[in-house]
Amino acid sequence: MTTPLIPVPKLGKHQLSLNSGILLIEVNGIVSLEEAERLMDYIQRCDMTEPNLGMLVLAHGEFSVTPEARRFLVKNSRPERPPVPMAVVGTGVLVRAVLTLLVNAIRITMRMDVPMSFFSTEAPARAWLAEQLVHRTTLLAKNTSRS
Repeated sequence: MTTPLIPVPKLGKHQLSLNSGILLIEVNGIVSLEEAERLMDYIQRCDMTEPNLGMLVLAHGEFSVTPEARRFLVKNSRPERPPVPMAVVGTGVLVRAVLTLLVNAIRITMRMDVPMSFFSTEAPARAWLAEQLVHRTTLLAKNTSRS
């Protein structure tokens, strides 16, 4: 399946690409509120145009999310669709802490489980993500049948 052409937003030092339902996000440095807004818009557009969507986050260097960006990401998560699973490659303590706090806030605020796991290399992250996408396909089908 080919990926639809959705304009990829500029996110400072961060890089985005979409390939066959996998949104690859390479984070480098601080994610600002403006970048979080563009990222969330892009994720939501991809989720509506792709049959299924997973995220692979590569966080090899320094990475953090401003408090304003964290609040925005939590507030703008959409409970009407199954959450997008996220595999994170980058095992630094700071990366784990930032993303765990962010995802836990989404879990509590939106009352939904957000599948996320950390990996030291990309191959097992992609394998885990493939399993999660099979599960999400089932959830999406249930969502469609309720509509």
